[in-house]
Amino acid sequence: MTIDMNKKILITVVLLATMTVAKAQWQVGLTAGYSLNAMSTDTRYAYDLNYGSRGGVAIGIPVAYSFNDWFALRADAQFVQKNFKMHRSGFFDGFRYNQRNSYFSLPVVAQFSFGGKRLRGFVNGGGYLGYWLSAHRKGITRNDDETGEDNGYFLNDKNIVAYSEKVDFDSRRDNRFDAGVTAGAGVEYRLTPLIGLTAEVRHYYGLTNMYKNTTVGDPRYNTTWTFQAGCMIHLDKKNNKKKGQKQ
Repeated sequence: MTIDMNKKILITVVLLATMTVAKAQWQVGLTAGYSLNAMSTDTRYAYDLNYGSRGGVAIGIPVAYSFNDWFALRADAQFVQKNFKMHRSGFFDGFRYNQRNSYFSLPVVAQFSFGGKRLRGFVNGGGYLGYWLSAHRKGITRNDDETGEDNGYFLNDKNIVAYSEKVDFDSRRDNRFDAGVTAGAGVEYRLTPLIGLTAEVRHYYGLTNMYKNTTVGDPRYNTTWTFQAGCMIHLDKKNNKKKGQKQ
């Protein structure tokens, strides 16, 4: 009796697994849009230091494997900018810079979808790994050249200077490894069984300090929003086979 029951359970599991695989399909696409990043840090008693968010670019190549019509695993190979800005107030008013940080990011998420055949919504969540590719800084500062002339300690018409420069990484200071958690939501409109148009908003919460340790500065963490639109190609063998038969 027990053996027969075990056989029935095993057969049921195999059938469910076979049905799931039969419905599975690959998806691949291209997305592009806008990123908005904020760098958070503790300025302690430096009340004149003010950090703000900045916009950038986000481009991705999503690849998903759908187990059925409501669940998929998805990974995105992304180029995303996590920019920020700083300006000083009070006695140091006028000192400022904008920093552009470019990252390669690989979020991996579980995605749940719902809706009809044409218009579907989806939510996803998971984690991401990344690498800090490059940094560039542009701003206003004081000219500290030793000219022998007293141009003043604060910014004025004589000592103000604008600069734009690549930021060189210091292996002792900068942590180029990036990781965190992510969640998002979006919609997809299926133009055809093969092609779908998507729009998605996603939030990235950084868990890694931009510095390697706290001895070189207070911890810095990125929090990023991306707003992207794109196209997904559904590589559904079943649909493709039906199309071939109709032709």
